Amino acid sequence: MNSWSPPPGRGGAATRRTLIDTIRRAIVRLLGSGHHPGVREAALATGMSVRTFQRQLAEMGLTYSELVDEVRFAEARRRLAEPGKRIKRVAAEVGFSEPASFTRAFRRWAGLSPREYRQTLGRRRSPASTGP
Repeated sequence: MNSWSPPPGRGGAATRRTLIDTIRRAIVRLLGSGHHPGVREAALATGMSVRTFQRQLAEMGLTYSELVDEVRFAEARRRLAEPGKRIKRVAAEVGFSEPASFTRAFRRWAGLSPREYRQTLGRRRSPASTGP
């Protein structure tokens, strides 16, 4: 268990960044268990009580839901870049029990569906065609 320990005194930007990074890593680990990680699980994974965890986030102007969405989106993009990985599997790996829910969330985050996103990746990887 990676627990976050704040340094003595009021932390600065580096301390906030360390806490956010610790929470992000905890969310990624929890997503690996195949479900949406609750705030209680994340707080425990970072070694804090739920109240302290929520207070720390509030002091940084963040919510747990925002961080979960951010991590899910980053993980979804990373996993969609893996050739041959089915969208249904990516959905499950980032904590969605239904592919349709994942597709709606991904469209909200990226402005396009997972399939469309994957197609843009394919176009970026393809070598530029050259004419005769």
